[in-house]
Amino acid sequence: MQKVNTVGGKKAAPKKMLPGPIAILTAEKNFAHPWIGNPLANRMGLHVGRILLATAFDRFRRLRNIPHRDDRASIQQLRREGVVAIPDFLPPDEFARMRDEIVGTIRDSFERFPFHENTQKGFGQRKNLDDIGFDRFDGGTLNRFVTLDQNRTPASFALVRSKRFRRLFKTALGFGFNPRALQLYYTRFGDETNHDDQKDFHRDTFHPTLKLWYFVEDVSAEDGPFIYVPGSNRTSSARLSWEHRRSVAVSARTVGKGGAFRIAEDELSALGFAEPQTFAVRGNTLVIADTYGFHRRGDGRPGAERFALYGGVRRMPYLF
Repeated sequence: MQKVNTVGGKKAAPKKMLPGPIAILTAEKNFAHPWIGNPLANRMGLHVGRILLATAFDRFRRLRNIPHRDDRASIQQLRREGVVAIPDFLPPDEFARMRDEIVGTIRDSFERFPFHENTQKGFGQRKNLDDIGFDRFDGGTLNRFVTLDQNRTPASFALVRSKRFRRLFKTALGFGFNPRALQLYYTRFGDETNHDDQKDFHRDTFHPTLKLWYFVEDVSAEDGPFIYVPGSNRTSSARLSWEHRRSVAVSARTVGKGGAFRIAEDELSALGFAEPQTFAVRGNTLVIADTYGFHRRGDGRPGAERFALYGGVRRMPYLF
């Protein structure tokens, strides 16, 4: 089944998949696609071949994007471990402006669009918030995304267009990026009786991709911090064998054919990965992660909140 989004509470047209075998050379990850999820092709190694080709393209892009000396240590750690946290990212005065703007703008949004509970299971549909942004639930966890605006969020608008931010993001991603890919991001944890699937270890897609969070308030262990398995962004033979088994299993299903594979914690150790790392960080910390690596959302107490500037960019894997 194709996912159906909603806009303003109404059903929107389902996302269309590119027809035919050309989809193999795109970022398409849905195994409901007749070519991506072809059982025979995946038994013969189609999925693994797509990973290997995407990895080769990523390595070439790295050669073209040499880190600036001020970013070198962070980019090297990101490429090696799949994740990096950069504390004290902004000077104190700029950080204070960002914190006040992000927290204040999100709090103000709840005056117009109050918090509401969710009973829908799994990855929820978007609910449009007029010109502000949208809400989406993962089980009982609310995600509110607020669009950057030069008038409403001038400090955030300026930061994502600053020379340092653009340079760092471009080097990490391997591409230039559109600043509109970044948003203010609010997370509020709900009761776990409605399970949040983002709390299960998973990888987002089959190729290197990038997400970042610039946290403006401290994130404690009780606030559902980001958790990442260091080194799981690397494509080992054990990882490829796991990917092959999962692709064959998912291709054989009639439902549940999404491409964001879940993994049990005991499987992580069996694949030889390091212990998961929890990013309970101070405000003014930028966390960047390659979400081809395994990660999850931490177990936040009900009512816990996180405030951040967020960006998620998933580009075409077979482009230089």
